[in-house]
Amino acid sequence: MDLIDPSGLTIFGKTQTMAFRTLITSILLTFLGTVALGQTDSCEVIAPNSLSINGGPLGQELHFCPDVQCRLEDYKLHVYNRWGSELFSSSKKSECWSAEKVDEGIYFWVVTGRLPGSEDEFKKSGSVTIIK
Repeated sequence: MDLIDPSGLTIFGKTQTMAFRTLITSILLTFLGTVALGQTDSCEVIAPNSLSINGGPLGQELHFCPDVQCRLEDYKLHVYNRWGSELFSSSKKSECWSAEKVDEGIYFWVVTGRLPGSEDEFKKSGSVTIIK
């Protein structure tokens, strides 16, 4: 069966219609399965990919503090340089890494912890470029 719009033009042929229906069904089943199981394993970590004081107000500080959008137990933030040496580690969400005394470059961060009621480790990572 072809999908036809009100003007009478064929929008999708039989093959495209079946592929579209399969895709929609897959999306719905994934969503419904997640809701039905009450999964709470998704946690967003919002972090800038660059920090700069160029063009900013005088006295602006270079602080990197990822925003974790869920409750984590055993929270830890680690920041590494390009050679893998740890520059910063904290177990307090309110404690940020100060990039004031580091050179320009790319640094890597890792947030770890556990979601409440889970024994599995939660881990998100990324990079931040420091521009001075």
